[in-house]
Amino acid sequence: MRAATLTGLGMLAIAFCALGLPPAAPGATYVVDQAAAGAADTNPGTEEKPFKTIQQAADAARAGDTVYVMEGNYLQRVAQGFMVTTGTPGTMARMTFLNNIFWKGLGWDRCATGLFLNPVNKAVVTNNTFAHIQYFGLRNQKGDGSMMSGNLFYEIGIPYTKGPNFTGTKNLVFACKQSPTDAGKDEVADGDPNLAAPNSGNVRLTKGSAAIGAGADGGAIGALEWPNVYYVDPRHPGASDEGFGYAGWPYKSAGKALAVAETGETVVRQNGIDLAGRKDVKVEGIEVANTLGEAMVGGK
Repeated sequence: MRAATLTGLGMLAIAFCALGLPPAAPGATYVVDQAAAGAADTNPGTEEKPFKTIQQAADAARAGDTVYVMEGNYLQRVAQGFMVTTGTPGTMARMTFLNNIFWKGLGWDRCATGLFLNPVNKAVVTNNTFAHIQYFGLRNQKGDGSMMSGNLFYEIGIPYTKGPNFTGTKNLVFACKQSPTDAGKDEVADGDPNLAAPNSGNVRLTKGSAAIGAGADGGAIGALEWPNVYYVDPRHPGASDEGFGYAGWPYKSAGKALAVAETGETVVRQNGIDLAGRKDVKVEGIEVANTLGEAMVGGK
């Protein structure tokens, strides 16, 4: 299963294990992780006490600083649409976006742009999913030295823009109105990602998806794993059985996850809920796992 952190922790265990972020360039390092227990904008923005919103990190960062934006569905608007900016444009650098989902249904006005970096130099955008966005999926045309890999763009006007010294690999672009300009070798992958129900926000891959096995090291392209992994965390502020069991938008009940999961798929409990120890659930053919580094306790 593809790891969500930059160091290969299994099962997207960001909220409960040390992130092990790679060494950053000189300057401060800030972490945004809305799923982390205790995440708050009053925190110092460290791995142990991360910010909750991207805008807080954008306000705190200065030239030479590094910001890591960990997996999640960041519902807040950032300045304009989903825009990361600072008081002095061009001073922000080295922001990392990893395993996030950008979709039209997140309350943006007319959903003009999924992610607008205004601009961010040396931005790293890896294994994210952008779907059903009116104009731009990712806009960072003045950002210098940015890198994009393993992202999925589906039904978007312009999937992404590129600034100077841009590098890109294995970004799947499908059903977009325009193709990326001057695409380099291996920058763009093609084929139908076969998303489950993108109109309603379910951007999980289904059998036959061109994204399966097409990413780095044989993993999937986009924010989500294959076979599917479903997350349960009733303590997460955004937990809902009306969602799709994403790590950043988990199910509230174990029953929902187990009802949806099929043979060969995985259900992961987070935040102290022990599914593997329950006797009242049928899990035949479904792997039931617990997030790394947690005490196992009973729960519903």
